[in-house]
Amino acid sequence: MQSTQLISMMTHMANFRTQLLAAVLALCAGSVIDASGTEVTSPAPGLMSTAIEHPEQITSLSVTGSINAADIYFISASMPLLTSLDLSQATIAGYSGKPLGPSNTGTHPERTIPPFAFMESPVSEITLPANTLTIGYGAFAGCNITSISLPEGATCIEAEGFSSSSLTDISLPSSITQVGAGAFRQCAHLAHASIHAGLDQISDRMFAGCSSLTHVELPETLHTIGDNAFECSGLTACDLSGCSNLTHVGSWAFASSPALTTVILPTGVTSIGHGAFMGDKSLTSITLSDNLGKIPALMLYGASSLRELSIPAATDSIATLAMARMNALTSVDARTTRTVPALEPDVWNSTATEKVRLYVPERLLNNYLTADQWKDFDIEGVSGIGTITA
Repeated sequence: MQSTQLISMMTHMANFRTQLLAAVLALCAGSVIDASGTEVTSPAPGLMSTAIEHPEQITSLSVTGSINAADIYFISASMPLLTSLDLSQATIAGYSGKPLGPSNTGTHPERTIPPFAFMESPVSEITLPANTLTIGYGAFAGCNITSISLPEGATCIEAEGFSSSSLTDISLPSSITQVGAGAFRQCAHLAHASIHAGLDQISDRMFAGCSSLTHVELPETLHTIGDNAFECSGLTACDLSGCSNLTHVGSWAFASSPALTTVILPTGVTSIGHGAFMGDKSLTSITLSDNLGKIPALMLYGASSLRELSIPAATDSIATLAMARMNALTSVDARTTRTVPALEPDVWNSTATEKVRLYVPERLLNNYLTADQWKDFDIEGVSGIGTITA
């Protein structure tokens, strides 16, 4: 399901909540209850609505007993004033029956917060059942929730699970092994994220648009960072040297991150997607893996604060516009290259290469001097005991 579909589901959820609330108000007009600290014991899964007479007045709710997806949708849709929800003493049973709520799905597994359950909900505090396994698709998308403790034992956060919510901090327990695309996308207040060992992939768009995210802790088990994973984030530094299993960084993974100044990649990275650091205008230092065979298209396009760059030893080709518009560049270190990397068209477009000192192995000096685009640099051949200037 794409982002446009999520927006459509959000609209449907809002309409559903409004219609249900109108019906409840019509039945309960004129009644008043004490809405603070409401405690309810579910008589049986699916019967929560029979245990609460005036849901539209409740601001705080604690639930015990067994509930299911029907009860969760009832809580979300019929309690517009709810800000605090405690499900720590509840268990979530499976559901099979008529399609429910905005998910329009008739089957919901046990121990799962169902899709879109608290989408755009006013709830700011929630305690999940201790045995929760899965956060469903878009379950807290656009929710007012500021923090949440995911129980140890939870294994999955589905796509868009917390996207556009008010989260300020998130810590994923080591039991989480799967996080769907865009799970924390556009969480504008998210400042810190901690991901413990167990997760091996940062999914596509997982933290994209998290403009307040200045710090993230990543596990050694990580082997892939997906496309657009941290695009337009607030990261100031990205030291991945401790992620010894990391082999791939996706396209646009850190692109357009205005505060990013430093990047360190581990030696295990062998492939990077196009535009991975495109538009990172504050970037002043980047350490690439010596095992990176190809520098992709647009990788450092517009990295206008980067003054020095080292070409990895294994690099044998550089793609179009990979180093374009690098206005501050003064030196390129290619001393460890094993061969002269082949260049696609316009690799250095709008970069003043004639003013950039290029350091190359003495044995490859003549090759660089005659190679298209390379020959435009101010070239120095470096031997074992000194340099030869051309």
